[in-house]
Amino acid sequence: MDYYEPLHDYEDEAKIDLIMAAIMNGEEITPIVIVEDSEISLTGVHRLEAFNRVSKIDGYEDIEIPVVEITEEEFRSAIEAENYEYFSEVHDMNNFCKSLYNITENDEVKKALADQF
Repeated sequence: MDYYEPLHDYEDEAKIDLIMAAIMNGEEITPIVIVEDSEISLTGVHRLEAFNRVSKIDGYEDIEIPVVEITEEEFRSAIEAENYEYFSEVHDMNNFCKSLYNITENDEVKKALADQF
């Protein structure tokens, strides 16, 4: 299983349990959004933790985390749209995700971002 770095800690154990059950039942899981060629996940802290836990269960060791990538250009444009110079200045990820949604032309990315704001 690939590793992606979440931006913050997960908070909702019940949500993780629901996602784990869905993974183990073979349901489609919304992809996490990453910046191309990076390990930083912009979305999906609960999904990442659920995949991490499921991957430790016999028979699920090779499970893959679904991801979609935004380009570095889209990433930078969203930072600028939020009137920041650096990503470290972004404090409202919901607004940041909304900016990404409005900037990208990738329908898969839009679908993955739709529940973030």
